[in-house]
Amino acid sequence: MIALFLLFMVSGNLHSQWHSQNTGVTSQLRSVYFKDQNTGWACGFDAVVKTTNGGGDWQATNIAGDHRWIAFLNSSTGYVCGGAGKFLRTTNEGESWQALNTGFNVRHNQIGIAPDGKIIIPSNGSVILRSTDSGITWQNILNIPAFVDFFSVKILNDSTYIISGNESVILRTTNDGSTWENISIGMPNPLFAVEFAGQQTGWVTGCCGMFMRTTNAGISWTTDLYLTPGYTLFDMEFRNPIKGWVIGEAGYILRTTNAGVNWDSLVTGTQLDLYSISFADENTGYACGHSGTMLKTTNGGGPGTPIGIEASIVSADEFSLEQNYPNPFNPYTTITFTLKTASEVELVVYDAGGKKAVTLQSGRRSSGNHSAVFNGSQFASGIYYYSLRVGRTTVATKKMALIK
Repeated sequence: MIALFLLFMVSGNLHSQWHSQNTGVTSQLRSVYFKDQNTGWACGFDAVVKTTNGGGDWQATNIAGDHRWIAFLNSSTGYVCGGAGKFLRTTNEGESWQALNTGFNVRHNQIGIAPDGKIIIPSNGSVILRSTDSGITWQNILNIPAFVDFFSVKILNDSTYIISGNESVILRTTNDGSTWENISIGMPNPLFAVEFAGQQTGWVTGCCGMFMRTTNAGISWTTDLYLTPGYTLFDMEFRNPIKGWVIGEAGYILRTTNAGVNWDSLVTGTQLDLYSISFADENTGYACGHSGTMLKTTNGGGPGTPIGIEASIVSADEFSLEQNYPNPFNPYTTITFTLKTASEVELVVYDAGGKKAVTLQSGRRSSGNHSAVFNGSQFASGIYYYSLRVGRTTVATKKMALIK
């Protein structure tokens, strides 16, 4: 098969155009939303914060919980969702928040708001929620077998929206969830962000930097390529049909000005994980992440370092990644791979949220069989992914289960 990958060209003379702000929060900030250059909100663990002067000052509201996403219907009405069925509503620009009951004790991962005010929330545990009364009542509208967690939603109009989840699942409905089209990409990677510019052109990204594009409203998607050398991308925003940004692990922010055909790598000044990005206009943007990180740019991210797209022919007999054994496991499992020729490799384990757990092997390896043991004694039970990168290409990803 043909595998596409991205080659990063390093430049040492670029200075960060993303400037750190003090939100007063030291825990993770998972989501940020700005309605204009001055007024914005962010949410994270045990806090919702607000600024009215472009991030110069932030006011915190201490609300217990794992808050995952914040979105506003209009200038006064907004919503927050998160773990353990969390859903909050404000009708006074975030000065106070009311807790509402969704009736589903699962983690709600994102909020989509349709033009008619309908709310769609992709959630863990095969749940997709819909509310037509501002969050008072809810219905799970998933009516097909799809035993996955859902992470992101993009609403194209009142009846058409696209939802992404783990197992590289993409769901599409054109009748407000009455029926669904299940689009299988055939990879185990979780897809954390889906974005559209207009009704036809969209993008999806997630674990290990996997990235795909559609030009027919999500009916079909391009062959997967990788925007990073294995780092997960968590969020994406396009301001118009050609200009957009993606954001992720290790301080990565990438920008395109031609609808995702080519990309620049932006200097952010941090190696902390970044989870969410919001642009008030094409120049003024904010990014939040680990340890209360909040970054701001006023020039679209500044000068970037171009990354080039290369293609290589990858045949099945050149290398292979085997299923771990035993699987499920507790606490040890062995991962085996085979190289036909000596190569630079990296074997990495990711948790279900796409965060790197451990690097098992890195460096040049000889041709032949290789194995690595993953010790899960320090990790929680759950689903994990392991990814083998050969040269500059992430060539294979597989799933395993740690059960204690």
